Amino acid sequence: MINPSIIEDLGEDIFRQATVIFLRNCELDINSLELAFSSNNLDDIASMSHKLIGTFGSMRVEQIPALLREINEATEEAKIEEEVFEEVKEFYEELKIYIKDNFSIETEA
Repeated sequence: MINPSIIEDLGEDIFRQATVIFLRNCELDINSLELAFSSNNLDDIASMSHKLIGTFGSMRVEQIPALLREINEATEEAKIEEEVFEEVKEFYEELKIYIKDNFSIETEA
C-alpha cells in the first residue's frame, strides 16, 4: 500500500513522524470530502480531492490517488462519483490497518 522507498528515503524516525501527521490530516480531509459529497458541492469535491491526491502521493500510497483523480476529473464534467469515493474510503480504512499492523501507528481519532 505504501511504496517502501519512502522509508529508505526519509529514514524510520522521520517516516513515523510524517505518518502520524499524514493520518491526522487525512482524517480531517476525508471528512471534509465526505461533507462535500453529502452537500453535492462540486467545487469542494474538486478542491478536496485535488488536495488529497497530493497528500496520498507524498506518502507514496499507490492506489488512492488514481481514484481521487477520477473523482476530480468527474467534477470537471459536473459529475459526482460517490461510488468511487466509497472505494477511496475503503482503501483508506485498509491503509490505516496496514499502517497499524506494520508500523504500530494509529490515527488519533
